[in-house]
Amino acid sequence: MQADIITDMDKEQAADVIERMPPDEAADVIADLPAEKAQELLGLMEKEEAEDIHELLAHEEDTAGGLMINEYLAYPPGISIGEAMERFRKDATELEAYYYIYVVEGEKLLGVLGLRDLILEDRGKPISDVMHKKPISVHADAGQETVAELWRS
Repeated sequence: MQADIITDMDKEQAADVIERMPPDEAADVIADLPAEKAQELLGLMEKEEAEDIHELLAHEEDTAGGLMINEYLAYPPGISIGEAMERFRKDATELEAYYYIYVVEGEKLLGVLGLRDLILEDRGKPISDVMHKKPISVHADAGQETVAELWRS
């Protein structure tokens, strides 16, 4: 239904609407459009938003990559809970949904910090002391069944 509405809109207005959507939802709508219309709208969008959508469109719809979001908060392990809270206050205004802070070093995921932990823990502790060190993860090409099985176990 969303794709039908977008198709009937003026192309500039349609591109503006899609730009305002979270990238994962925008990618779902773009994927439902005829290829020519999708490319036209992506060409009218801001470069950064279009790139986020292209990244998600690269994954098959029934894979982990097709289900994921590509906007998230990632902080280094050495900062304190207090510093993470300050960063979060600034960074979170730019994201649609956030429940976790990912603790990364370089490109490597070290752990996950829930927002509850961020609020309840001592502000002086390093986030690496509080993070959950064994986050559940799968490769972007993993099928939906694999992802579902991880949540059941």
